Amino acid sequence: MEKELPVDAEERGLTAGNSVTPSVAAGKGELVGGDPVIDPEEEANLKREDQDVGEDAAVPPEGVSLSKGGRGVSSFGRIFALVSSLAVGIGVVMSSQQLREMLPETPLDLLPADFEKGETEPQPMPTVSLKDLMQCEEQLRSSAADFQRSWDMATPRVKEAFVKYFIPSMEDSQAPPIDPPALYIKHVNGMLGAPRPDPTDVSALQERKMNLLLLRGICAAAAGNLKRLGDLEKLYAQTHVPVPVLGLGKQIKLPPLPELMDQEDDGVTVAEFLKHFGIEVKPKGETSRVPRDVAQSLQDLLHESELLESCISEARTHFFPFFSFQGIDNEHPPHGHPNVHISHSGEQFNVNRFFCDVWFGFKHPKGKNELLGFLKDTVAGQWCTKRAADFVLQQQAFVTYFLETELGRKRAFLREAKSKGEGLDLEGLEAIARFLV
Repeated sequence: MEKELPVDAEERGLTAGNSVTPSVAAGKGELVGGDPVIDPEEEANLKREDQDVGEDAAVPPEGVSLSKGGRGVSSFGRIFALVSSLAVGIGVVMSSQQLREMLPETPLDLLPADFEKGETEPQPMPTVSLKDLMQCEEQLRSSAADFQRSWDMATPRVKEAFVKYFIPSMEDSQAPPIDPPALYIKHVNGMLGAPRPDPTDVSALQERKMNLLLLRGICAAAAGNLKRLGDLEKLYAQTHVPVPVLGLGKQIKLPPLPELMDQEDDGVTVAEFLKHFGIEVKPKGETSRVPRDVAQSLQDLLHESELLESCISEARTHFFPFFSFQGIDNEHPPHGHPNVHISHSGEQFNVNRFFCDVWFGFKHPKGKNELLGFLKDTVAGQWCTKRAADFVLQQQAFVTYFLETELGRKRAFLREAKSKGEGLDLEGLEAIARFLV
């Protein structure tokens, strides 16, 4: 009987912040800034399938064969999804409805209780010249044109997913306020059509630059998300791995464990698997093998996870100039920063609320490299059919519910603002920006 994929908030690795994606070096089992994948103290034989790999090793549910012909082997360097998506436990079986009900609605109160008692004052912003504004205007035009091109090139399936996950809404049944290109063009034309400030008005020049940086970030993030959704569509065309966010493919069903183990002789070693990610290891002695279809499914799902995660992590980077201009970063979160007045619409963009909901807790990795640790301790240490099948199920749950969960967080942001008497216009820049990251 087919089992539905269990997953909860912790298993999906969905927290208020994300880590930057480390680059993987293609040389002799090393990562950039890291140590060898298997160091001298850990050069033991890799775990065999007949060894105990832990009480939590789930037996795959019964189903049909994994065979999917026509797969291409793709190699990519950025695989942070390995960390956030695989090093988790499966949990108990539950229905899809229960899973949807568990989608977290992260509150906006992410800051420490004593944060408001701090004495930090907003840093003075740099002076701005008319030449600076003209450069920002050109950058905005370029980003807006990139968004329009990305939209025009997108298939109806990609456009539908973009509207669902990245255009502000309060519920699934709610139609978007207006067509996405029209929504963006309205703001771009409004901002670029407004007269430039008096060259002697320092605060007006600074406000204008913040407006331009914000809208440029929005257009660039939207274009990037459209491209990542398009990449997911291409991934399906190349591999036929299911892509739930685009409604493509059917859920992977694993055969019973004994049947999978019968396919091990012609399977894939962990060294062969890691080589697809640009990582080379040279384990001693005989190593266990995993059926090729299982290993290929895991590889494809990891690539899918990376593309999904990049919709969030890459979108953040496009807003860095907007925050940096105000002296805001992870070490200096906004404290008492005034709202940014959007000149062409009159909107008051709440910098504190937006930053704290999306960025607070977003840290660069420190100490032990998390990806390196995962590769050494989880992949190399637990490479066997049982665990690989378990990883496939976990990854499938991640790609199914990741953007759905993020959508729940975005809508919670709107509800929280409304509950405080600060309802956001769904066509306003704050709502648009929040739904892109």
